[in-house]
Amino acid sequence: MKIRELCVETLQKNQNETVIFDNSNQILSKKDNIDICFDELKTENDPTVGRVEINFLRQLIEKYYNEIAQSNYFNYILNRIIQIFQIEEVPNIIKTDIVEIIFPILSNKLLSWTELQEFVNNSYKEKIDLSLSIMIQITNILTDKNFDSYKEIIINIINSGFETQNFETIIKTTNLIGNISKFKEVELISYYKKAFELAKLNEQNYLLPMLKNMFPVLYLCTQLENSTEEKYFKFICEIIFKITNETVDFESDFEQSINTLSKYSSILNPKSPKDYIPFLKAYSKPPYSEFYLVTLSKLIQDPMTLVRIISELKFSNSNLYQDFHNERGSPEKFFDMYCTYLVYQIGAYDDSYWEIRLMIADLLVDMITKHINSIVLVDPMINFLRIKLVGLITDSPMNNSIPFIRLLLLLDKATLSRQTPEIIGRRLNTLLNNIKNGHPGNQMIIKFITKYYLNSIDLSEVIKSKYKQGLFSTSDFEILILPMRLFEKKASLTSIKLLSNLLVTHELWRKSAGYFLTKAILSSQYQDDVSDWFSKFILDLEASIRYRKSVSNEMVDGDLILQILRSKGFKQINFISERFDEIDSDEQLIENQIELIKKGKFDVQNLPFKGDTLNLFDETPSATGKGKGKKGKGKGKGKKRADSVPKKDEKKDSKKNAASDNEEDGKQPVHKEKAKKDEVKYEIKLDQPLPPRPKRKKGKKPVLTSELIKKQKEQQEKA
Repeated sequence: MKIRELCVETLQKNQNETVIFDNSNQILSKKDNIDICFDELKTENDPTVGRVEINFLRQLIEKYYNEIAQSNYFNYILNRIIQIFQIEEVPNIIKTDIVEIIFPILSNKLLSWTELQEFVNNSYKEKIDLSLSIMIQITNILTDKNFDSYKEIIINIINSGFETQNFETIIKTTNLIGNISKFKEVELISYYKKAFELAKLNEQNYLLPMLKNMFPVLYLCTQLENSTEEKYFKFICEIIFKITNETVDFESDFEQSINTLSKYSSILNPKSPKDYIPFLKAYSKPPYSEFYLVTLSKLIQDPMTLVRIISELKFSNSNLYQDFHNERGSPEKFFDMYCTYLVYQIGAYDDSYWEIRLMIADLLVDMITKHINSIVLVDPMINFLRIKLVGLITDSPMNNSIPFIRLLLLLDKATLSRQTPEIIGRRLNTLLNNIKNGHPGNQMIIKFITKYYLNSIDLSEVIKSKYKQGLFSTSDFEILILPMRLFEKKASLTSIKLLSNLLVTHELWRKSAGYFLTKAILSSQYQDDVSDWFSKFILDLEASIRYRKSVSNEMVDGDLILQILRSKGFKQINFISERFDEIDSDEQLIENQIELIKKGKFDVQNLPFKGDTLNLFDETPSATGKGKGKKGKGKGKGKKRADSVPKKDEKKDSKKNAASDNEEDGKQPVHKEKAKKDEVKYEIKLDQPLPPRPKRKKGKKPVLTSELIKKQKEQQEKA
């Protein structure tokens, strides 16, 4: 379907929405339709249809903006716009719509568009309305840096606008005057005087539109007070006095009144949120939520400006903000009005986009945390806000995400105490999983959790998760040795295993892993399970390296690993030094381990670890600390763990639970006599695999394997 036919169809009363939607998507799917839209606009006579065509053009440019912005095609688009401006047959209203609809998405490209500046300079006298519309859009983004290049043409257009004596043109001219009031280089008193002289002649038609463009605060006040048209000038004098404490009278002293307007133009025509404060001090009144969120919002007609104003009041610790957010119901109303702005939409956004969302989030967090006990249905509000903050953290650029992290931690600190331990743990895990290693906010979150909510998480699982995310700097190692600093016994062993695995498998971080291993072991204060496991790791590593050298001609990194472990930093640790002395003096220790490797048919690349797990190749799934190998010496000498015996309530798939069992310390109380009896019965050694669990049907005794029956008889004979 042709674009014009589709545009006409969209304006019909009995339209097929599905067909229109499909045809619209078909048009928007091709970048080349930008050119077709321009062709349609060149011959368009109907302003209503033309506006629909312009909206299609806007959507196409927005969709392919990143693709065309850096190419010559963008200049082609700009030239096509100039061509339409130059066609006399195209109605002025269509040209004006192009300016008002298309120009805002062209952004700063307008300032470098020399052909447009040349067009306006040559045709502003004949096309004053179009020139005014163009310059209004340009002055919206104009800065002090490039104002000088437009100053002369702006003054010429303003003078021509007043000369027309046309109502709509003069109102547009006052709009341009209001835009350039932020530039000190232009003296505007003469233009204010012309505008108010015209307004005195026709107060009913001219005054309010002029005030709205040049002095919007005066316009706001006239709407707030609902003054009658016959008394506008008198009422304006009262407003100026109320805000500035200056007396003016347009009847008796017109010149002085204009000078006063010029003097306070920054307050009466605010360009920043701070400029609104004198007006708010004079006119804000209870109910404050009604004043700010309803009355002021309607008058300003820009929700982002209202957010900036309220944020400025909070930042300056103004009593106006205290009055607003302390009023009962204000936090809920503000939440309802602005919570949807926190929903992230896919696209490329500048810093101002994230800045305004940061202001909204900051205000919501402040209001909720300060009034958590008085807000009705506060928990759903907290849940929604928290989800959106996590989304903003993960979706925003890294440098923009840090303030959102601070707000989320502030919200959690104030609200998590209201939740169950299960929900607290789930929310903290969400944070840890979404803020990856390498993110500058990662350390902030770890410190927050360990300071306030260490008992709500499994620290062992946390460091495993962070390890899987990868390491990007040495600061990530600090997370791995955190359990030692916090004296977390279970997680300390996990840290030692992870660092040992890193030492063996990761060439880039090998030396760093060795350094942090020494810190971790020393910080653990020679914890029994740590020293026992690491002693076994040294033995298995030495055996694995020798075995790999014997079966492979290629050079492995084993010598470098052993060099790190035999360095001065490790040798100062007594049990490590003793372990190496024992290995050097008893060659049979290594030979025994090599035999186990040969029998087990393990993956050579992962040795001394079993596959991708943290278990050593001769380590039973449930043994983590106090087993030591056949001839190894350690503090858990000769002791066997009671939980190494298969229990009745174990799951059949023991492999599935091997990783979690590997971290358990056997803390559950077991009767000593029963443990001893089980040891005699099964004769399980921790350096060998567990025997298969006997199958048992309900109501029947366990069926023992022939090997176990034989060993049981031998034990009975010995007894």
